[in-house]
Amino acid sequence: ITVTQITENIPSLIFVYQQRNADIKTIKTESVNFLPPIIFSAGFLLKRQLFYDNFGVVFVMAFFGTCVSAAVISVGLFYMINYTSILYHVGKFSLMECIAFGFIISSTDPVTTLSVFTSLKVDPSLYYAVLGESILNDAVAITGFRVAVRFIQNDLSSTDVMFCMPNFVVIVVASTVIGYVFGIVLAFLFKHVDFEFNRIIPVSIFLGVVYIPFLLAEVLQLSGILAMFFAGISARRYIYK
Repeated sequence: ITVTQITENIPSLIFVYQQRNADIKTIKTESVNFLPPIIFSAGFLLKRQLFYDNFGVVFVMAFFGTCVSAAVISVGLFYMINYTSILYHVGKFSLMECIAFGFIISSTDPVTTLSVFTSLKVDPSLYYAVLGESILNDAVAITGFRVAVRFIQNDLSSTDVMFCMPNFVVIVVASTVIGYVFGIVLAFLFKHVDFEFNRIIPVSIFLGVVYIPFLLAEVLQLSGILAMFFAGISARRYIYK
């Protein structure tokens, strides 16, 4: 966990505390900026066979690794805040509020790490394991965050936790479908439309296809990162097919 991650997510922790009795639709925010093109590029340049060969490792790291990370952060934060509240008489956070924050901060974005891996020419299996984990853990973090927020709102019983896995599957499948469809659209346009008369139009189309599925997935409370990753994969597959 970097200092940047912690400082960026402190407002979310404060918001959870302030809105614990409010109707919370979503708290998770994404920095749009240059993230969609970066993830699209990672999917477009992906060596698919290496990625699929390491999918077992990716799934274990993304699912169990994210859950363990969220558990360690939330439990440590819970006891630290309670200890601080006794010393300085400040407000307390419930365990579920700390778990919500733990899942927010456990969704990592290893762009810098991957760029270092590229420059060092590390083993491809390591590169794709880290890349795949960073893509898939976004869906795990969204699911865990939603469950924690519903517990905060007293809208979820302990028996309903069994629906966490179907929720995770829905996020993964829906995000993948959105990205794949937009990737096919991009491939179709670039293969069958003549852009010689105007060089600005293909740039505009590319930017639209890069940002629209990301924003659409985020609005639907899915994973924009996962959508962009598979948009890049499908675009590469059908552009050169």
